[in-house]
Amino acid sequence: MAIGITIFRSFGITLLMADGNDLLVWALIDDRAGNKSQCLGVAEALGRRFEIRNLEYTPVAALPNFVIGASFGGLSARSRANLTPPWPDVVISAGRRSAPIARNIKKLNGAETFLAQIMYPGDSGADEFDLIAVPGHDNLSPRPNLMTITGAPHRITTASLAEAAEEWKERFQALPRPWIALIVGGSTKRRTFTNSMARELGRAACDMAAKAGGSLPDGTLYLMKVPPNWNGTLIRDLDYASGAGSPRWAHLLENGYALAQPSQLEGIRLVKSFRF
Repeated sequence: MAIGITIFRSFGITLLMADGNDLLVWALIDDRAGNKSQCLGVAEALGRRFEIRNLEYTPVAALPNFVIGASFGGLSARSRANLTPPWPDVVISAGRRSAPIARNIKKLNGAETFLAQIMYPGDSGADEFDLIAVPGHDNLSPRPNLMTITGAPHRITTASLAEAAEEWKERFQALPRPWIALIVGGSTKRRTFTNSMARELGRAACDMAAKAGGSLPDGTLYLMKVPPNWNGTLIRDLDYASGAGSPRWAHLLENGYALAQPSQLEGIRLVKSFRF
């Protein structure tokens, strides 16, 4: 079954089949939100039906890929049971841990599966991928199947931006500009997001806001999305907004947002902590 594939520099993929039938596309989705967002962003951009295959890893997945090889060895039994023929024509995967799974699917399908990998999977088996898309800041050496992109694939489209703007218009229109969103990722398995980091980020955010629009007027609100693994302390340089108890903001607080406003103390933006 012949498949013609044209790859665009914007990391869009147009897929055409000689017989006109639909391709079978799998998106391999694991437990990392960033990987999931990038995989789904690319899959949705194809503009055709795709299937999700959820991946649950075992401790084996922590081993280097040159040890695991092209196999399902790092997967739980439940995930393995969901990876069966008919094998896909295209696999979209992201991150190092999904690479052995994608490679094994291609092997089991007689090398007929097109593998599109987001982020560098490591040197082991890299040549088996038909496309590897990596951010330019990784500064990787050129190779035939490597495509450098700016930033990362995502699910944001012109239509979704317009929809969100309409949804939030009434909630934001009374707030003085500039509107500032500070997105805080929190701790990871390898690094703890400490209170000192939070203070440093808070100062940097306030300094940036001041440079962008002068001193922010009292009552200007920062909207902060607080991740589940937040360390419990709101960034020190931001005060909890005096009006945050209003029913107007209840929907934000229920969805994990924190409301804060700049505080003036002896001419310096400082300093109360707020604990959730």
